[in-house]
Amino acid sequence: MENLLFSLNATMPVFLMMLLGVLFRRIGWLSEDTAGKLNSFVFKALLPVLVFSDLATVDFAVLWDTKFVLFCFFATLGCILIAWAVSLLWRDKTIRGEFIQASYRSSAALLGVAFIQNMYGTSGMAPPDDDRQRAAV
Repeated sequence: MENLLFSLNATMPVFLMMLLGVLFRRIGWLSEDTAGKLNSFVFKALLPVLVFSDLATVDFAVLWDTKFVLFCFFATLGCILIAWAVSLLWRDKTIRGEFIQASYRSSAALLGVAFIQNMYGTSGMAPPDDDRQRAAV
């Protein structure tokens, strides 16, 4: 039961924000044009600022983990190849590229940051100061 409550506490705020967006769109408080502009603003302005602020203070020489970077690279490549293979099932070849890109490059970064912050209290693109960094100093 504790795990269920933990999971609900992490996912419900994000889910409720999505429902609010649908509600605002249906009652006319948020037009499709406004939603598109807000989406563009988040991806072109706010997300880069978040990434920069998280990475600006990180000492990569201390925190670099080659095995983890290679794992992430090959996991992403594997997802792309799986999406490509699945896209071969479509007869309409014009949507294959869009499907492949959307399969591995969705809003996972935005949702992931929200879920991590709800679960652990802080979020970031790089790990915070930890024992490895303190030991190196």
